[in-house]
Amino acid sequence: MHPSGPGRPLVLALLTLLACDERGDTTSKAVDVTDSADSGAPDDTGTPVDSPPQRDADGDGVAAPADCDDTNPLVRPGATERCNDADDDCDGLVDVASTPFPEAAGVRYRDQDVDGFGALATAVWACDLQVVGWSDRAGDCDDGNPNVRPDAATPCAPSGPLWPPLARSFARPVPVDELNSTATDTQPTLSASGRRICFSSNRSGGRGGFDLWCAERATGSGPFGEPRVQSLTSSTANEYHPTLSADGSELFFASTRSGGADIWRATWSAPDGAFGEATRVAELSTASPDWDPALAMDGRTLVYVSGSPGAQSLRLARRPSLLEPFGEPVEVREIDAPAAFLEPALSPDGRTLLFSFERPWPGFTTPLAYQRWAATLTDTTTDAAAPVVFDDFEGWDHNGGAAATDGTLWLGASFQGVKAAPSDPAPGQVDLFRAVPLPGVVDTRGLLPRAFEAEGRGMQHFTGRRGTDAWQAVASDPAADLLLGPFTQELPAGAHVAAIRVKVDLAGSDEVPVAELVIRDHRTASPTTLATLPILHTDVPGTGWHDLETRFTSQEGSVIAFRVRFWGVVGVAVDRITVR
Repeated sequence: MHPSGPGRPLVLALLTLLACDERGDTTSKAVDVTDSADSGAPDDTGTPVDSPPQRDADGDGVAAPADCDDTNPLVRPGATERCNDADDDCDGLVDVASTPFPEAAGVRYRDQDVDGFGALATAVWACDLQVVGWSDRAGDCDDGNPNVRPDAATPCAPSGPLWPPLARSFARPVPVDELNSTATDTQPTLSASGRRICFSSNRSGGRGGFDLWCAERATGSGPFGEPRVQSLTSSTANEYHPTLSADGSELFFASTRSGGADIWRATWSAPDGAFGEATRVAELSTASPDWDPALAMDGRTLVYVSGSPGAQSLRLARRPSLLEPFGEPVEVREIDAPAAFLEPALSPDGRTLLFSFERPWPGFTTPLAYQRWAATLTDTTTDAAAPVVFDDFEGWDHNGGAAATDGTLWLGASFQGVKAAPSDPAPGQVDLFRAVPLPGVVDTRGLLPRAFEAEGRGMQHFTGRRGTDAWQAVASDPAADLLLGPFTQELPAGAHVAAIRVKVDLAGSDEVPVAELVIRDHRTASPTTLATLPILHTDVPGTGWHDLETRFTSQEGSVIAFRVRFWGVVGVAVDRITVR
């Protein structure tokens, strides 16, 4: 924390930032820094007055008023921001920048509802901020409601669990009439609130080929407004398989504009009410086709298809924050999918992979299938079961599906059966459809085992730091909670075994406690302790990883949190807690 404390100008500058909500409702005031006497306007004789030459007083190559401090050559537009209570780069913000700078403590997100999580679209690089209204954790899809956040029981919906239990059966898909056209409309993606939808279409009015179209609605239900082509984002080539961030401010998609298929990115422009010009995601684009991206709700994990049709594979890439590039993609080999793997989409909790595949299946041309993930996307481990087909959709040819936070499926599909009623869609016409889950029919396969990463979503930390795939503390760190979370309702009622993967940085043979795992149920204001596991120095011999187990029983509606207490005796690292 800077010695000048929370009252310093940095705080005032940060608190002037405006978080754009999903509908782009922002207000800002432009400041006219041009002296009216130097504007080139006519004088009272009607003769234009030339502006006097601008003087670069500090010799840094930029004159006032563009140079916000023309007495300091280190301050100018484009300069490197520093933690010095000054606006070094003249962007109107003190000790804050939209790009990394050496003294930055990290990324911060505007937390308007002060629930500990910020909105994805408000990311900035900043100095060490311990200020109410800013957080180092993102993923809040409703930053105006403190009860809606990633670690809440209902992180992005007003009520009810988001994905598990997964509906195993769905009602007959219904066309989304207000969005469909006589052309091909397919591959829908929705924001977490359901208020924004984008899709690919070759309808007239676009730039050519398949373009990206988006529509808005006032609430998470009800009809959408008129779709609008994203003319700045689209091109005369083909754009397809869009995927929206949770807050609807970021859009990834595939495009053939560069010759082959690559992944591109665009961000929402509030003044324009549309997505802006797209940029190619270089770190995810190769000489092979790279296509069909699907963004997780955390905004930091992306899965996509890479390779030529018939020989493609599923890839997964992560980025440390929304302001940094994705890391090296890895192949997700655990997915038991056919070679012709198409159009992946992720459920809101990131544990179910929806996809289409081209494989002979009675009654189907391109069936929509799904596979349950056995862990969150912080771990790519999955069960080995074969894909399960939604057999309610017999006679349908699928061109991409998205799972909404209200449990519905949004599909790009065509009906291949016989038109038996006026309400039936025209056979062969690819349109957007919505299918609601049938009540009481669920699939609990794959809910367990479940891995909760120590540095993953929903985990809070009060000591230590992020390590390599772990959260760790050294002996000199304060004795406090190494991790607390994730406050999940996803575990079924019954008896469970919890295994904590832990290691120490100094081997020893004494029976001194080094940490403690406490499992609690937070259903009520007075949490109930379900299990306690003291971790002694002798329990973790050597400096390698060890899995220590304890048993607990959860109830229907339990809100489970794992608390790992660090005692400051030796360094401790926790990789994950797995429940089975």
